[in-house]
Amino acid sequence: MRKLMLKKLTIQNFKGCHERIIEFGETTDIFGANASGKTTIMDAFCWLMFNKDSGGSEKFNIRPLDSDGKMVDNVEIAVEATLDIDGATVTLQKVQKQNWVKKRGTDVVTLQGNVNTYEINSFPASEKEFKEKIASTIPEDLFKLLSDPRAFASLPWKKQREILLKFISEITDADVLATNEIEYAPIAGEVLAAGTEKATDKAKKAMAKLKDRQRELPARIDEASKSLVPVPELSDLEIQRNALNEQLESVQKQRDDTSEAYKLVAEIQAETMQTKLDIGGIESRANESLDERRREARRIHDDLESKAYELFQKRQRKERELKQLQDSIEEKEKLRTSLGEKYKEARAMNLDESETVCKMCGQVLPTDRIDQIRADFEKNRKTIVDKISHDGNKVKSEIDEIKSKLSSLQSEIESLKVAWNNAITEKSKAYEKMNSIPASVDISENQEYQALQTKLSNLEMQLGNMDTGESLKKRLEIRERGIREELDAVNRQFAAVEANERVQERIDELKAEQKEIGQKVADQEQKIFLLEKFSRTKMDMLADGINSKFGIVSFKLFEIQINGGMKDTCEMMVDGVPYSSLNSAAKMQAGLDVIVALARLYNVSVPVWLDNRESVSEIPEIDGQVINLFVSAEDKELRVEVA
Repeated sequence: MRKLMLKKLTIQNFKGCHERIIEFGETTDIFGANASGKTTIMDAFCWLMFNKDSGGSEKFNIRPLDSDGKMVDNVEIAVEATLDIDGATVTLQKVQKQNWVKKRGTDVVTLQGNVNTYEINSFPASEKEFKEKIASTIPEDLFKLLSDPRAFASLPWKKQREILLKFISEITDADVLATNEIEYAPIAGEVLAAGTEKATDKAKKAMAKLKDRQRELPARIDEASKSLVPVPELSDLEIQRNALNEQLESVQKQRDDTSEAYKLVAEIQAETMQTKLDIGGIESRANESLDERRREARRIHDDLESKAYELFQKRQRKERELKQLQDSIEEKEKLRTSLGEKYKEARAMNLDESETVCKMCGQVLPTDRIDQIRADFEKNRKTIVDKISHDGNKVKSEIDEIKSKLSSLQSEIESLKVAWNNAITEKSKAYEKMNSIPASVDISENQEYQALQTKLSNLEMQLGNMDTGESLKKRLEIRERGIREELDAVNRQFAAVEANERVQERIDELKAEQKEIGQKVADQEQKIFLLEKFSRTKMDMLADGINSKFGIVSFKLFEIQINGGMKDTCEMMVDGVPYSSLNSAAKMQAGLDVIVALARLYNVSVPVWLDNRESVSEIPEIDGQVINLFVSAEDKELRVEVA
């Protein structure tokens, strides 16, 4: 087993500890009253190793305080540890100094933070080298777990579980299936192919779909049953349909007998219709030229409207372009003004006389050096002034060029306005001309038109005086409609009989599906039960394997939920009592039991720090260094005993 021991710790100006050297043995007992500095020793060692306090926080004050509670400045904070690592002695030192900086040209100094320096075996080292040395000796997270009985219990339960699973070799699904091959046979294939979790998810999703369908079926069956309608016997329907068909045939025969009376009427009606068409043709031909005039007037108006719109759009584009140029001039004028201010500032620049004074000793520099500094300054100032002047002239040229474009664009916009106004005027004239065209031509004096109107009047009068047996025809039509309605009702009843047969077939199918789904739900429930039992068996095997590595501590790795399923967890217990409910002594003993097991797992031991050691009378045997911190009211100053 790899072994790391703390042999000596030297502390200077760390928190409340002004100066102390502590020698450590295999077991070291440190006694002191409250606030006497026991925890400071732990914090100093942790700060040296990992830049944190013993609680794992990076944000804590290590600088000593005066009687008013203010930090004491201008003192170095130093911690040095002598370690025994597998028989080899390694010395690590970390020193923190304040970084005071004097502002240029003044006597005022300000604190600019702290600077840490490092040594390994009395040789200077960079921070990176120092951290790499410690990391190669013992990683920080592992050191915390092996040195602090509270560390493991403070981890998230998933992280605890991850560490615990390293204690045992993997228990495969095949191992669990082998415990009861016959019982697990229905799930073996899916478990081996996809794992327990995916197999369970698949079974639960399948069962959820089946149960959704199972819940739907009663309503579907009830809905189908409600669609069954009462209908007469088929034989009665046949008799009724035959009787109605005979009545319909008789009515149709009577109606056919009146057909001759309609032939002459039909001829006159056809001639009347043709006369109306001839009159319409005359009206259409007479109005054709008017329609052509209206179409031409509409085309001219639409062309002018399109031209006006195009001119308007073009003018808008030019006005937007004009606005962009005006904005550009405004921006460049601002830039030119800014360059003018910078030009004045550059011309007014003077050399900072502090540049002629040595920053190290504060004495005035030699004359030739000062002359060179002044020459360099003047050269630099001239370069800046020339650059600003060049930029200003360039911006002025750009402004002049834009103004030239602006003038041309304004002229173009004015021309477009005039053209648009002219187009609007022409469009209005075209609109008035279009509306002045009459809607139709007066053809009342046309002789052909007058003759056709006279013929139409005579035909309509002749139709009005003819006896066509219209009343008989209407009575027969009403009777026929009644018979057909009755026939439709009888046919609907025939269709209802067929629909009832189809509905009953559907009801039978739904009931068969209901029975089948019930069996499938039972099959999936059995499969889920086996998968949950499989998971519990696997968890029991894992828990037994893990718990065998500990003395007084055991772990609950899963819990049964209300619905019977399992939920992963990791809860440390002692004699069935959860860690969170243990008293302080039991928590320390449980934490030490975990440290002993972890030390065996990782094959390494580090100093174990036991704060408030007085709270527990006995601790388990630990294969490594133990540092006990006892609260002792009579020890106002720290007392160290080494065994």
